[in-house]
Amino acid sequence: MDMTRRTIAHEHLDAQHHDTAQLQRTLDHLVGVNRWLGGTRVILKHLAACLPRRGDACVLDVGTGASDIPQAIARWAMTQRRRITVCGVDRQRQIAAIAAVRSAGDAAVRIAVADGLELPFPSGAFDVAISSMTLHHLPDDAACRFVAELSRVSRRAVIVNDLERHRINYLGARLLAATAWRRDPYTRHDGPISVLRSFNSKELLRVGEDAGLEDVRVHRHFPFRLALVGRPA
Repeated sequence: MDMTRRTIAHEHLDAQHHDTAQLQRTLDHLVGVNRWLGGTRVILKHLAACLPRRGDACVLDVGTGASDIPQAIARWAMTQRRRITVCGVDRQRQIAAIAAVRSAGDAAVRIAVADGLELPFPSGAFDVAISSMTLHHLPDDAACRFVAELSRVSRRAVIVNDLERHRINYLGARLLAATAWRRDPYTRHDGPISVLRSFNSKELLRVGEDAGLEDVRVHRHFPFRLALVGRPA
């Protein structure tokens, strides 16, 4: 398998319409990936360093999926005795509707339908803009525009958390597809493809630089997670 460049391929989750029960199952798997394979932990680690030290704060999560990360941020804020509101947006109405139901009991989280390439918010509307497991769905030019749009609506920082394209990561996804995900046709297909569509650290750094972020860095996290962190221009 060629790992020298990103694969251009279709994932089932890219479609605009899904069977609701199937979509629920797939989102459950993504929640598990974030929980057990580091996605949520990576966001919380970098978010803590980027938020203002005191007072209220607001965060935007683009491509929120099941809204598990906004809910995790709200829970973490409670342990810090802070009020942090999180707006989770997704461009797919079906996914946003599921996210709204799942986060309905959390007053700190609100959900909206919005495209990350054209966010309906004024510049500097949020302290921090984040995104998890979304960037790899975009071709290179759109990925740069996506990060630039996160930068536009953020006052303090942009955090993009995604998979690292690596042979071992791909083999791990193939193993999960044959075992834990074998009964879910979406995740069984999309999991390995997601790794092939993802970035390596140099490519991700270039996306952040081309998007105009300042003090931009790429952090590697176990197992095979990358976090792009930078300040808006």
